[in-house]
Amino acid sequence: MFRVGSATNFTTGSGSAGETIPNSDITYASGPALATTGVGTFLPQPGAVLDMPRTAAGWSGQAGVPNSATWNPTMWLTLPPSVVVGDYVAVVTHSVI
Repeated sequence: MFRVGSATNFTTGSGSAGETIPNSDITYASGPALATTGVGTFLPQPGAVLDMPRTAAGWSGQAGVPNSATWNPTMWLTLPPSVVVGDYVAVVTHSVI
């Protein structure tokens, strides 16, 4: 089982070039598991750019039995030099497949 993360661009105002932080400037890292249950191993994501859906974390082990994992991810972004001041909005999606 894998968890997948993706994000849209961060935008403010009309979303012009100076009002957009592209999703290629957004990075996600799962960090280690804080807690797990079940039979298997948590597979952390050390850091991936969210310009397309990426594996956020994984689980290897026995299928068909209850299991869980808890972690505290980190996301960071690089601000382009031309970005303007504003309140930026994006959609970050975290899915299980």
